[in-house]
Amino acid sequence: MSDPTGTANILHQFTAYDQLREDYSPEVANALTQKNLARHNVPATSGEVEAWHRINTAAANSKLDIPAERSTADALANAAVAAIWETVSTSAPAQALETTGAADEDLDEDEGLDEDEGLDEDEGLDEDDADELPSLNDIYGYEDDEDNEEAALDDVLKAQERAD
Repeated sequence: MSDPTGTANILHQFTAYDQLREDYSPEVANALTQKNLARHNVPATSGEVEAWHRINTAAANSKLDIPAERSTADALANAAVAAIWETVSTSAPAQALETTGAADEDLDEDEGLDEDEGLDEDEGLDEDDADELPSLNDIYGYEDDEDNEEAALDDVLKAQERAD
């Protein structure tokens, strides 16, 4: 019989590690696993081996559900984007009026626009502009893209904490 590979090997290694813990001690299991990893040029500390075991034990006991966590994070991120988009899209017409001068308070009543007078095609919002989503730079305003990405991730994580 050939050695297990892939997911089967993960289960095989976890079972062997668990047996070492039972037969000897967690310290012995960690040390032997650490030595075997080093032999295969995979550096790991004893603490990292212990963390690997905690994660696998949680998974084996149905206390780990990464796909569910991802779904929650995706839903929160989508809700945040929808809220931001709603804010941007509702404030865009007001900004367009401010930038085109159509909301100029200095106009006399006699100098108002007739119904057939209005914004030229070049003025105001293009239809293409309305379809574009704001960039992270537009939303967060940092000069560095990494800072904007970090701020977005922070918002998603905070929203996720509130959902818990």
